[in-house]
Amino acid sequence: MASNTAGGDEKAMIDRFIGRSAVVNTRDNEGIAFDLGAFLRRLLLFDTYILDSIRLKEIPFLVATFGVRGLETLLSSGCLRIYCHVLAVGQVGQTSVLKYRQSKGILPLGSYSFASLTQANPAQYLHDCLKSIDRCEGISFKERKALKRSILPALVEPPTDGGAPILEQLKIDIVNNSELVKAMVTSVLRKEHGVIISPDEFTLIVEAIDDVDFQTRTNLGDRLGRDAPMVHKVLEVALLGVGGLNQRVHQMKTYHALTGLTERDVSLFGNKLEFLARTIDPTGQERRFERVREVAGLPDVMAGERNVRVDVERLLAVRASKECREFRAWLRNVDSLSDKEVQEVVNGVRNRLGTLANLPTVRGLRFLVGSGVSMLPGAGPVLGTIAGLIDSFLVERVLPYSGPAAFVERMYPSIFEEGR
Repeated sequence: MASNTAGGDEKAMIDRFIGRSAVVNTRDNEGIAFDLGAFLRRLLLFDTYILDSIRLKEIPFLVATFGVRGLETLLSSGCLRIYCHVLAVGQVGQTSVLKYRQSKGILPLGSYSFASLTQANPAQYLHDCLKSIDRCEGISFKERKALKRSILPALVEPPTDGGAPILEQLKIDIVNNSELVKAMVTSVLRKEHGVIISPDEFTLIVEAIDDVDFQTRTNLGDRLGRDAPMVHKVLEVALLGVGGLNQRVHQMKTYHALTGLTERDVSLFGNKLEFLARTIDPTGQERRFERVREVAGLPDVMAGERNVRVDVERLLAVRASKECREFRAWLRNVDSLSDKEVQEVVNGVRNRLGTLANLPTVRGLRFLVGSGVSMLPGAGPVLGTIAGLIDSFLVERVLPYSGPAAFVERMYPSIFEEGR
């Protein structure tokens, strides 16, 4: 198989595209609906189109369109590559057949556990996918065999990281980026249940139980008059949707290519980018702290105030503490909390940090929390709340170019309508 493209600049990235040209037929989950127009547009508009294939089920459609020789020529030209791998995030908190889940215990409704899913035997999986070629009509056994040989060099290698960054970024997002999660929830409710509700109309907080298990607190059931199983399922689909969005970005990073976005994806992707833009802005963090300080009644070190001494050793010890890191992460999510929730949390933090300054109050807290970007060692320009590889990639490579990327993807359907 051919290797992935590594490195390159932003121009190279916008000349490559990875995405699907088909959707699974929901009636039987076996067939697909192939969008030839999308396929042709991507061949025309990009130097390289990496087809995110559904078990190579697109091949019979491509043979019918280009003929065997034409498809072989397309594959050998290098302009068409094929991604044919299983890589996704699954929710396994209530999956009793897993041994580790049996020993750890099944999670109750409203709690979730996530795992990376991939094919157990890649060689067997590819062998089974190539059987799609046997269903091509009007071609000989010899032609089928030759076509299979032509497809193999066009396959891109699977990610070497096994999808671990997708899972790690999902864990970061669902705890810290409540705006994205709530936007995904409203999207699921609208699309699958016909329910229209604004993110501001319900509360939702995701908390980590440990490294792999998470629990949610929400009033969504009361707001909608729905039972716990229904709310559990909606949140599950939404949380997995966040994982799916990160999977798209992971593909962009791995294959140095733009990825396809639906209209819903464009909105959610924009939400994610806006969150990152705000997160790397230290003034936004300071504004949040001002709100926290006022709501919780925290004293402050005023500009120009003298005779304030801070114990540096204590400062460094607190700065390196787990509680301080958690507070910084929480502070970036404070916009979604009520004043009462803010007060409850900060009261606990105030008690923890009460001995920081050589003052009877916590006037050194502003310096500790509001002193700018990258308080976490090794975080660079990306703060601890977004330190996953996927969001680091977005901040460094995609954020400055997100406007053109979204524009291009939304405008594509209007270009070659006659080709449909």
